[in-house]
Amino acid sequence: SSDAKQSPEYLLLQHSGASNHWSPPKGRQAKGEDEKRTALRELAEESGIKKVRLLNFKHPEKYTFALKGKTFDKTATFFLGEVKNQKITLSKEHINYSWKTIEEAIKKLGNESAKLTYNKAHIFLSKNTDQRKKEKIILASYPNCGRTWV
Repeated sequence: SSDAKQSPEYLLLQHSGASNHWSPPKGRQAKGEDEKRTALRELAEESGIKKVRLLNFKHPEKYTFALKGKTFDKTATFFLGEVKNQKITLSKEHINYSWKTIEEAIKKLGNESAKLTYNKAHIFLSKNTDQRKKEKIILASYPNCGRTWV
C-alpha cells in the first residue's frame, strides 16, 4: 500500500551469541569518546554505515542487570539518525540484519525498555520529520563498564 512507503524503517541486528537476540547497533565507550562518537563508531563497526544524518533526538534508557549475584545499574544513550544507503556489512558480532517498521521492530525487540525507546523515537519522527520514504536508524551508546547488553 502507499502508506507502507511513508513509514520509516528501523535497522535491527541479530547477535551471534547464544541468545540470537535482536537489538540496535550499540557498544561501549572507548576512552576519550563522547556518547555520540561512540554511537557512530559502533554503527560503522557493526553495520558498515558511515554516512548518517543525526536528528535532534537523545534518549537515556536506564536499566539494571545481574551478573554473578551482583546487580548493576546502567544507562544506554540512544541517538536517532537517517541513512540513505541501505547496504549493510555485518561484523562477527552479528549473524543477520533487518529493516523493520516500528510495529515489526517492537515485536523483535526483547526487553521492555528498548520497546519504549523505539516508541519515543517513532513519536519524535512523526512530529519532527516529513514522512517521505527515508531509512531510519537508532543508535545506542553505553558507558564503558560491564556487559554491553541485557
